[in-house]
Amino acid sequence: QAAPGVASYRRLVDMHKVKFIHNMGTVPGRAIMQYNEKDGVLLDIISPTETLNQLGNKLVLNQVVRPSGYDVPVVAEAWKRGCKNMCIIAEDSDFGREHTQIVKASFEKLGGKVKGIEYVQANIGVDFMSILTKLKGYNPDSLYVITVEEPGIRIAKQARELGYRGRMLFTEHFKQKSIDSIGLSKLEGTLFTGSVSTLSS
Repeated sequence: QAAPGVASYRRLVDMHKVKFIHNMGTVPGRAIMQYNEKDGVLLDIISPTETLNQLGNKLVLNQVVRPSGYDVPVVAEAWKRGCKNMCIIAEDSDFGREHTQIVKASFEKLGGKVKGIEYVQANIGVDFMSILTKLKGYNPDSLYVITVEEPGIRIAKQARELGYRGRMLFTEHFKQKSIDSIGLSKLEGTLFTGSVSTLSS
């Protein structure tokens, strides 16, 4: 989140005189990029979007985590396991839209059908029931959740509460906390990306 990211950045720079920070994530990365050049702090950011490299900040190293490398194998595995149609719920951001574009193109190339796509304000949203109800109405055999971890947990829990029983697919933000929070019994058939950034976190 942006505000805690900036607060943590300020403590590191003002109190500890840190001059190099490794940050994982687009949202806090973009927030602290408002200050780092003036402070002379080099940022190393892991992000799935290239837009951070295009803002003109001279003190940013953005390690772009490409969804084209991660989503395609997940989609291919879902297809091999019998998924013929899907719905996508994605956060309304560069991250969400870029992943969605790759997922849709790679799934349709295999012959699959994307029945519905919904973009949500995932980081501030709490109740996704109405959107999930709409997507469930398409009767998809898979639901691709394209958000960071905590909203993804809420979305998955609410989908199961609504009675969605299909396969769930996730990006690199699906981690142990997701398994613990949603419950292993509700995640049968789940496919997700096990990326370098997932492991390094």
